[in-house]
Amino acid sequence: MTWPVLPASTVVAHVLGTTVVLNQGSGTLVRVDGIGAFILDHRDHFADHRDAAIELSALLGADVEAVERDLLDLEELLDGLTSDEVAFVHPEYGPVRFPPATDAVVEHWSVDALGVAVEVRCHSPHLVEVIAPLLAAHPPARSAPAHRFDIWEDAGITVTQDDRTLRDRVQLDVAVDTLIAGITVLAILAERHALVLHAAAVIDDASAIILGGGSGAGKTTTTVELVAGGLAFLTDEMVELDPATGAVRGFARPIGLEGPARTWRPELRPVWASGDLARWPVPPGAVGALAEQGRAAMFVHLEFVGDGTTVEVLDPLAALGRLCDVTFNRSRLTAAVLVQLAELLCQVPSVLVRHDGAPEAARAIVERWEGACGVEQRRA
Repeated sequence: MTWPVLPASTVVAHVLGTTVVLNQGSGTLVRVDGIGAFILDHRDHFADHRDAAIELSALLGADVEAVERDLLDLEELLDGLTSDEVAFVHPEYGPVRFPPATDAVVEHWSVDALGVAVEVRCHSPHLVEVIAPLLAAHPPARSAPAHRFDIWEDAGITVTQDDRTLRDRVQLDVAVDTLIAGITVLAILAERHALVLHAAAVIDDASAIILGGGSGAGKTTTTVELVAGGLAFLTDEMVELDPATGAVRGFARPIGLEGPARTWRPELRPVWASGDLARWPVPPGAVGALAEQGRAAMFVHLEFVGDGTTVEVLDPLAALGRLCDVTFNRSRLTAAVLVQLAELLCQVPSVLVRHDGAPEAARAIVERWEGACGVEQRRA
């Protein structure tokens, strides 16, 4: 039996005394111990699977069949890492489109979209009242804009990016969603040295609590509860993390509120939103205080279970696997970066919060956070 061919995106690293294997495409990370770890380091010295079993059994004084069973376990583990790399879906741009010559720029904003300088130009006084609050949480751009969005009314509303059509003559709900999504895509696709996590984050003083989890885990709604309870909003969508220092920045786009949270937070509904709008774009400042940056102080991984709320402490390797899974730019997850992340996770507590609703999840997080740093320190 020959060795399985691992994809080019596979990374093997030695982390905290354990060999781990990561598929950068799928974000899956597994631990490998014993003979499996030895084989990963020395597989080029063996002709094939059977040759390795024979030579290792002689070297270790072990039964050939027992060694082969260990190798088969390794093969099964590696087979689960051979998925193709996930490609990000790029937006479809339409033809070049310009505002009518009579539609001058009424208002414009130059904002920082997690390191990407973006200008938004509005050609309608009516639309200024809608767009201005949605961009207010973004810090101002510190450099010349790399991209520009134009939005105007013309038998509906048209949105362009760098003069290419994104949506033409659509309703306000669709236009707003298109603008927010367009800026988000630019932030995700930007080249950067730091890791970009699909996660939310809140700030207590300079300490960042990062909330990861899959779709429907409750990141956004839990963030709303935490910010309404006194913590500062950093992001509900995307976190930039420096694995070497733990420095954290957030993508401050509008909060996308959906699901049951809209029932207990009806005051956050935009006045212009239609009745069937699936997601409310809520200016973060309407919920509570804002922050621009911090330092990683706790990692929370959320799971909605619908049956009570529990908190489980995660060891650094378990937390590392979950962080890899929510990383957008996984090509940055080299062996050296995995070691840096593991060292950071040895210093920063990580917990898994299984919950049955955002209010319960937020209470559990606050209790854990106060227990980790002390109520007196938190209130100092």
